[in-house]
Amino acid sequence: MMDWLELHGYSHTLASAVAIGTIAGLIGKPISEAVLDWLKVPRYPLTWRASFTAAYLGTLSHLVLDGIMHGDKRTWWPLSERNGLLSFLTIPELHV
Repeated sequence: MMDWLELHGYSHTLASAVAIGTIAGLIGKPISEAVLDWLKVPRYPLTWRASFTAAYLGTLSHLVLDGIMHGDKRTWWPLSERNGLLSFLTIPELHV
């Protein structure tokens, strides 16, 4: 992408994914409630547990899927430069 050698930097480490998931969990509930109320969508109350579960599942699954697909991904940085998930599945298998 744009001749960059590394696309997945610090934001694609486990520590950053947890931090990003925490921020997403904190802002996800009030933003979702505001938008759903504005659109007048009938719903059950959104809990903090649901907000954080969705946020962490989203960030951590993104980390795993990128680890399988991208060679520049370093999940365990700074402890390790290795990407143990690379080529765990082929790209066609991943897209099934």
